[in-house]
Amino acid sequence: MGKIKETIMKYSTGFYVYNMELFKDSVAIALVVSCGSMKESENQRGFSHIIEHMNLFFDRYSCDRKMKCLGYTDFFYTYYLFVTYGLNVSECMERINEIVTGEYISDRILKSIKMDVLEEYYRKDKECNKEYKCLFNGTEYFDHFAIGNIDVIKDCKYSDISEYYKEHYIPENTDIIIMGNKAVIENYVSNDCIVRHTRKVTLRPKYCIADFEWVKLGNSGKLRLYFYRHYVERDKSDLMYDSLFLSLLEKAALNIYGKTDVGKIVFSSTEEFIFIEVNNMLIKSISDVKNLLQKIVLMADTQFISEFIVKYKKEYLDQIKNGYGINLVEEMKQCISSLEIYGELIGYRELNDIMLQGLDGIDVMKISRMIDALINNNESFFLYKIIEL
Repeated sequence: MGKIKETIMKYSTGFYVYNMELFKDSVAIALVVSCGSMKESENQRGFSHIIEHMNLFFDRYSCDRKMKCLGYTDFFYTYYLFVTYGLNVSECMERINEIVTGEYISDRILKSIKMDVLEEYYRKDKECNKEYKCLFNGTEYFDHFAIGNIDVIKDCKYSDISEYYKEHYIPENTDIIIMGNKAVIENYVSNDCIVRHTRKVTLRPKYCIADFEWVKLGNSGKLRLYFYRHYVERDKSDLMYDSLFLSLLEKAALNIYGKTDVGKIVFSSTEEFIFIEVNNMLIKSISDVKNLLQKIVLMADTQFISEFIVKYKKEYLDQIKNGYGINLVEEMKQCISSLEIYGELIGYRELNDIMLQGLDGIDVMKISRMIDALINNNESFFLYKIIEL
């Protein structure tokens, strides 16, 4: 326990425990490092991802199934996720200790993993969704995809990688989350390590601009209207209102045009895309788009919203009566996301609590204003791009 406490206290800003009492012995541990591709300069494109591969080198040839290791790099963070059992918590924490102390940052390991990174680059570049590239074209994000730049990856030197690692893998950039049965966790981690305050949320700059485009990428017969949304600040109630807004939007569009799809892509703590997918036979011009959006707004009046909320609440309550499936990896991803956006761990249990506590006091006018924003473009919510898939 002493070595684990030393790692937590010396090498991380925050250590968070998420109690999953239904799990007798399974444990998930995440190391979250504020080191993503947006921190890379032009001659560092791909460094964060390279370091992720280096830090998981210990698992490259391992046949030990006692713990499952995953790594992921995005625009702002690199995550290391371990899934194991109580008896192996100490070993997982030892691997985390090695990651945060630079054990795997060496010239030998860089040379060993570089071909893996190059192969992943070629595969991801080939598979990369044209739609995804189109969405970020013209923004800072377009030049900062985590996969990096092929020439930089080929030519990068150990000294440059080491310098980048030392700059970003520091305690103030690092959080550790452990998820599982608290009674099991307390056998390995002392109670005085646990963070009991809300983490300060980093409000990201606004990178997307109101530069509307209509782009034809394919002939699938589908078209997506993408809206850009920027938050000045976040509140946990947004989780409930967002769920209602997307469901209501899909219902209204369905009533007007038949089969539709609605969703969102979150790419920072303050920026996201909302999309409506329809048959492109119905949308041929910008006037058709305006007509569709106007119909949605007119249909979703306060009476429609109020009636929808009643049905939504009933369906939601019926759904959770039978409980919900629990997956440690998905639960951990949800908690990591909430820590970045809201400064605290919000798992599916907390999401249910937020919904149950808020469904009786929903502000119908707030939902109405969210719907009205579809036609009232402003700097925080506007029609961003139309993409024919």
